[in-house]
Amino acid sequence: MDHGDEPETEPYADDECVSELEGSKLVRVKIDPIQAPLPRDVEAFLNDAQRRVDEFLEERSTDRKLGFFPSDYPLVYTFLDAVRQLDTHACSLCEWGSGFGVVAGLGAFLGFSSCGIEIDPRLNRRARRLLREHRLDVEILEGSFIPEEFAHTAPWSSTQTSTIFCGAGSNDEVDVTIDDFDVIFAFPWPNEEEVFCELFQRFAANGALLMTYHALDDVHVYRKVSTEDRDG
Repeated sequence: MDHGDEPETEPYADDECVSELEGSKLVRVKIDPIQAPLPRDVEAFLNDAQRRVDEFLEERSTDRKLGFFPSDYPLVYTFLDAVRQLDTHACSLCEWGSGFGVVAGLGAFLGFSSCGIEIDPRLNRRARRLLREHRLDVEILEGSFIPEEFAHTAPWSSTQTSTIFCGAGSNDEVDVTIDDFDVIFAFPWPNEEEVFCELFQRFAANGALLMTYHALDDVHVYRKVSTEDRDG
């Protein structure tokens, strides 16, 4: 990802800094999405996706190991749309733990080059079918979105979080890395926001955006900013 052509005016300069690592900081971006009716094709896609998600969850209502819960997709769409308009240089999107691939699909509707990474093959089969039937050009990669380097060095483990830290990683097995993407979307499990933020800050490109959905019907948006560039 190359942000060499970013506009001279920095739209995130006054936003709240939430963490700092050597050479970079993570700032919270203030987003006020416009509430408007969904485009008809997006609404049809979301209605179909929700029906399939509901059927899947009903079939597996007793599966305690099921690691999938859907976001509020219409809400996420409004934030994605706002991000697309705010940062016109952002053109690639990756959905971490993509489940049915719905957010990656919404990204495709908005003109992003989208992909999803999901470790559960059952979800991947359904995601690919959904996206194919709606003629959305979205690649779904099977594996963990967590790089092996982070899995071995992070102070958290799979016993402390619900995210799977081990296993084959899409980032390791195919030609894709976290810093390839302008926007990354994730739905952290409770108390995992800090994990995701650190993962993003360590491996994302400067200027990239992290969007996290929360069960309280809220979306947080963060941007990685190079402190070295600012000091220089």
